[in-house]
Amino acid sequence: MIFALAILVAAPLGGTISGPALNGTVVPGGADRQLIRKDGCTEVFADCFIRAEDKALIHVRNVGLACAADSERHAYGRANPVLTAPSGKHEWLNKSVFDLADRTCDGWRPASPGDCAIP
Repeated sequence: MIFALAILVAAPLGGTISGPALNGTVVPGGADRQLIRKDGCTEVFADCFIRAEDKALIHVRNVGLACAADSERHAYGRANPVLTAPSGKHEWLNKSVFDLADRTCDGWRPASPGDCAIP
């Protein structure tokens, strides 16, 4: 039985992270895999590092799921990154839970009204 139509593999080329508590760049390399399933959903797996402004190296592991619209539901996507940082200024990342979702809620039904408000 075939569960997937395709598997896409790429290496993150870089990028910028900016916010009130963390600024830095994505270190080129790592791994970014997408498993495109026959049911219209895509499983996302990413593994990379962020180099913070203060030179701290932060490990990011991200797992997510995105599904196309069908007769039963609107399209949606959600991911849960886990960050591992050294002790010190960025240690708070080790004790935080992150939930990434469509910020606008366009095109999908949130599980609850608060699901669209991502700080």
